Amino acid sequence: MTIDSVNSPCRPQSHATLLEMIQTVLWSNDGVMPSCSIHPVTQLDLPSTILTKWGIALPWSWRIWKDARLHNSEVAESLSATWLYHLDASVDDIHMTHSVEWWDLSLVRALEGAAGAALSMISRLLLCVVRFMKEQTSQSLDSPTLDVVLKACWATKHLLQTLEAAVDDTTSSTLYTIMHKLFLLLGDARPELDVKDLILEGFSYSNTGLRLSMGAIVADSRSECASGWEHKLGQLIKLLNAVRLSGGVISMLDLRNIRQTLQLLTLAGRTGLVPCPTSGMVRQFLSAVLAWLDGSEEIHSPIWSMLGDVTIMALAVWRQHVVERGHTIPKSLGRDLVWSLFEEVDPLNLPLAASLAAYISATARDRGYDDLSYSEACNYFRDVILLVLNREYGGIEEPLSLVVAPAVSRALVELSQHPPSRAKRSYISSPWTISMVAHLKRLERNEELADKYDEVLWKLLKPHARPLCFQTESPDCDDARMGKVWEDTSVGSVFYWSGARPCIIQV
Repeated sequence: MTIDSVNSPCRPQSHATLLEMIQTVLWSNDGVMPSCSIHPVTQLDLPSTILTKWGIALPWSWRIWKDARLHNSEVAESLSATWLYHLDASVDDIHMTHSVEWWDLSLVRALEGAAGAALSMISRLLLCVVRFMKEQTSQSLDSPTLDVVLKACWATKHLLQTLEAAVDDTTSSTLYTIMHKLFLLLGDARPELDVKDLILEGFSYSNTGLRLSMGAIVADSRSECASGWEHKLGQLIKLLNAVRLSGGVISMLDLRNIRQTLQLLTLAGRTGLVPCPTSGMVRQFLSAVLAWLDGSEEIHSPIWSMLGDVTIMALAVWRQHVVERGHTIPKSLGRDLVWSLFEEVDPLNLPLAASLAAYISATARDRGYDDLSYSEACNYFRDVILLVLNREYGGIEEPLSLVVAPAVSRALVELSQHPPSRAKRSYISSPWTISMVAHLKRLERNEELADKYDEVLWKLLKPHARPLCFQTESPDCDDARMGKVWEDTSVGSVFYWSGARPCIIQV
């Protein structure tokens, strides 16, 4: 038997018998499966060990029983759940990072050996989880089942990343809808939050699939997703207001829950569609987070570190992309808080730099600043660009700095098109601004001789380099002329791991 042996002359009779045999092997006590196939067999005897651990039974079974309509095909789902559970590491041994080495390489080999069939099977497992949780009075999952769900979600995001364009819109839309429901159903304990981090990473891989999924959710205002969003936002608004008014302490799990909700709202907002049908509820949630941050915490605190960048990013995306009446974000919401940050924010904090850049790019035309605020913002973004040009971000921060640099330079160009005259003259005459321009011109002159870092950096900054240089060479040019020398190069969402913390930025 080979992994490609899917055309058997004996189908369906022999395969039906084979499923019965697998069921007997897995559930050797009485041969009866549990009501939901997501529950794994936790104790393996010798026959079930051979079935799950030896050979290529799993990828072959994914191909054979890819169609969920086949009689008794839920046995293949149970086999897959049991196989996932008995991979070498358990959920308790996993340290959440970007690494693919959480489990042995048999997972990656099996997934990539039959990627399309694997994605279909994993989707069926996740749908089974959603149906099971909806039917339970208590929506918490036992540890073995949660172990399977975590590995299934990791497999999903890995397959979405591997297959890329090979996943059609219908498949990705259906899968994203299942993942969206699962995100809203899962609880707030650490293992469930780990699962939701993986769901968010999967969402970041296809804006088209997410938009189609969001469209289906928005079309049905009475769906479980709509009610799930109302329930989640309502709970978090009450929690934030209670903590702010009482001065109480909030747990790290609650902070992660709030962070993940803001990240999903950012991804949803990018589509321009509103997942929560209740008018103004997203605005109330953002207002509650901003009021709490503004009233009780300093920018260098752990809470600001956890929530500052995601809150500003969500605010920026919703300001820019959501135009539906009743759900728009007022221009004044968070404006004073964001502009006050430039006085003390550390340019080495790249996630916050990306969020501030997104906010300024979305709101610079509002001219909601005075001369001092404008100068501080320009100086801050210029300093970030200089740090990137001088290769000051080391280690794992270096590739991230290359990703963030175009967004920061775009924000700087946006500011240059809407300046207070006195502040602009001060900015362009600064020796640090002159130094930045000199660096950009050096990159342009040495474009063909640059090392790999400079080559990549120039490719990313080139669309914005001309206007950044132009403003110092022609300080009296009007906004219209400045607008003709650059183009918007935003590309969408980028997901990355910063240590054990997942981050999503818009670049």
